[in-house]
Formats: sequence, C-alpha cells, structure tokens
Amino acid sequence: MKIAKSKKKLIRNILIFCVACFVASSFITTFARIQEYNDQITVLEKEISKEKQTNKVLKQKKNQIHSDKNYKDIARNTLGLVNPGDKVYVNSNDNNSK
Repeated sequence: MKIAKSKKKLIRNILIFCVACFVASSFITTFARIQEYNDQITVLEKEISKEKQTNKVLKQKKNQIHSDKNYKDIARNTLGLVNPGDKVYVNSNDNNSK
C-alpha cells in the first residue's frame, strides 16, 4: 500500500514538474517575443522620426520653390522680366537683337 502511494506521489510530482516546465518555457518564449517586438517598435519609431524630418525639409523646399520671389527670379533670369522702374540696357552689338 505504501509503495502504491509513493508511486502516485512520485507520478504526481513529475507531472507537476512537467507542467511547471511547460508553463515556464511558454512564458520565456512569450517574453522573448515581446522583447523582439519592442526592439522592432524602437527601430520603426526611429525610421518614422527620420522620415518626418525629411518630409519637413521637403515641404520647406517646396514652399521656397513655389514662392513669388522664386517665380520672379526665374522670369527675370530666363524670360527677361523687367519690373517698373528698372533701367533696361540694350546691347547694340548683340546679333540676337536683329
């Protein structure tokens, strides 16, 4: 009778130990995944921050390009825009003015 009780106790203890090992390994695996996901979040947040900075710089460049001053400079330098009050000099030796 004592042998049967001690075997049952041993089997019960082995089962408890196995269940505890399974639960512990599940927690360890879960915590490892959580840490991996947190690392990925950190990397992605850095990328987002970098892209936001790039977006800000590009918006500033866009605003500079589409400014009235830039349009006037382009018109003055490429199309020969003359503002009221500007003095215009014509080169009489220029072959293109014929």
